[in-house]
Amino acid sequence: MGYLTANLKNGYLRNIDHFRKYCFSVLGVYGVEGDYNIDGVWIWRGTEIPNEWKEHQSYDYFEFTKLDHGNADHRKMAEEYWTCLNEGDMVDGHPVYEAKWFK
Repeated sequence: MGYLTANLKNGYLRNIDHFRKYCFSVLGVYGVEGDYNIDGVWIWRGTEIPNEWKEHQSYDYFEFTKLDHGNADHRKMAEEYWTCLNEGDMVDGHPVYEAKWFK
């Protein structure tokens, strides 16, 4: 259910609240009823995954891909995630259920 997936996402963000000063992102719930995913695009200091992420109890459930700012597909994906925040907007072929800035 959408609201349960959104609650899971919000709980995750509460647990890394101390990381706000080091990052900028949009994290959201995307998909349709019965098939939701938590996705997002993050920018943080450095080029490796920070320890704040690695120490989180849910770290193993996330998949990370390093983006290349010179790659047009990566730039388009980041633009979609960062600008399509309203319910029903399409991001990477999936409708937005809920998306929020984390900064």
